Amino acid sequence: MVHHIPGDSKCGAVSLSEDWKIVTIFIGTNDIQKLRCFSEKEPITREAYKANLVEAISLLRESLNRTIVSIVSMWNSQLVFDAQSLIEKGKRMQCGDHYMEKRDILCNEYRKVAYEIQNERRFDNEDFTVVVQGFMDNIQDAFRNKDGAYDKSFYAEDMFHLSKYGNGVIGKFLWNSMLEPVGKKSDDVQLGHDSIPLKCPTRERPFVQTLSNK
Repeated sequence: MVHHIPGDSKCGAVSLSEDWKIVTIFIGTNDIQKLRCFSEKEPITREAYKANLVEAISLLRESLNRTIVSIVSMWNSQLVFDAQSLIEKGKRMQCGDHYMEKRDILCNEYRKVAYEIQNERRFDNEDFTVVVQGFMDNIQDAFRNKDGAYDKSFYAEDMFHLSKYGNGVIGKFLWNSMLEPVGKKSDDVQLGHDSIPLKCPTRERPFVQTLSNK
């Protein structure tokens, strides 16, 4: 990515040296998906997950100045990994060898990693920082619409990736989270309430909220 940005025509008149940039990272679902029934694959450990994230952010800091790295923390199993079973059968997917419990534990550990990296502040300086957007931290169900009914339209056909609609919903809540102060960010949004207005910067808080300006 850092090699493509300078020559990307979509950047137009953006100055990479002068303009602020936001890089959003959400990663880990493919690893956790390995903890499914009868799978012989093993996901990476929380230690390896953290090392990989630190390496990626280090590369960004070396290559981009005036950058806010926005990490969307890992969501719970029910929202994606168990979505099809919850919607079609009304219960979470269960099978031998405690796969469900292992997924829950690993989701939580990956989530903790994001906050560790933010709170360690090893990447913080005057023109680079890391902030976590945990607006889905406490969602423990598959997607429900505003009427409270399960709704597959949030998901792509494989019921693992998100649909265009699902990505749009996530994008709206992500934007709103970025404008909420650290320590006061929403962590259990109602995704089905997709008509909520987009938040705007205020005179008092005109910036994306980070640890440095909370």
